[in-house]
Order: sequence, then structure tokens, then C-alpha cells
Amino acid sequence: MKAIVTGYSSGIGKAISDILESNGFEIIKLKARLNDLDSLEKEVKLLLKTSDINVLVNCAGLGVFKPHEEISLSKIKEVIDVNLTAPIIISNLLLRSLKKTKGHIINIASVEATRHSKFSALYTATKSGLRSFGLALFEELRRSDVKVTTVNPDLTKTNFFDDFNF
Repeated sequence: MKAIVTGYSSGIGKAISDILESNGFEIIKLKARLNDLDSLEKEVKLLLKTSDINVLVNCAGLGVFKPHEEISLSKIKEVIDVNLTAPIIISNLLLRSLKKTKGHIINIASVEATRHSKFSALYTATKSGLRSFGLALFEELRRSDVKVTTVNPDLTKTNFFDDFNF
């Protein structure tokens, strides 16, 4: 069985990858940067020519927690691409394969998708979007064999928050 886990190199994504591997899954490590959407699309389409995927974990996350007017436009685009656009695109590209394998999409959103905190407008918008995408996709696929789960973790013991001033 094969799984794609975005954000597999650290934090929650690494923990999920380790658990999947210990349960016999081969982790497919995407080489394209998640904010390089053209390369990402090409890589996933090429992969699907030789493999079917059983599990997709949309776990990669990028956070910027400061006054919104202080965030550069390029950083805004990068956060949206990594946290929201890439999961939507990867899910789209993998759905036929996941239907074949009766697979599972797991979205790792954030507790910030369910509340509103100071200096988190951008992050909250992207993770709320991912949460809503997952809930709507669940409804779309509820009569299919593809499962969709969205998880909203709170602060976790990872390096994600190392550079933030809370």
C-alpha cells in the first residue's frame, strides 16, 4: 500500500509517516515544492502512471503569525499555496486512484480553523479553507468508498512554533 504525506520531513507529518511505514505503507515523497503548482501537478500525474495511492495526508503547513499588514505579498501567496491550494490540487489529482483503492484522504488543518486568534488571520483563513474543503469533500464522497477525515490539532510538540513570539 502506498501513501503520500505532505510535510513528511518533520513534525506531525513525520510522525504520521513513521506510523504509516510501521504499518506497511510505502511513503511516496513528492519532490516538487508545494507552492510550485505546475511541477506538483506534473509529478503527481507521472506518479499515477505507475502507482495507485491508498492514503493521502495533506499535512504540510506554513504559518506566519504577525500583524497582517507586515506580511509580504509573496509570503501570503506561499502560505495560501502550501496550506490550501496544494491540498486541493493533490486531492483532485488523486481522487480517481483513491476511488480505485477505496482510499482515505486525511487533512491536517488546525484548531485555528475553528477559532480566531490575534496575528493569525492568514493562517486561520488557509486552515479554515482546508477544513471546509475536507468537510464538503466528505459530503461529496460519502456514498463512495473514499474516506475523508479532517483533524484540527492544537499546539503540538514540534518545531513549527520555534520562531514565533507567543
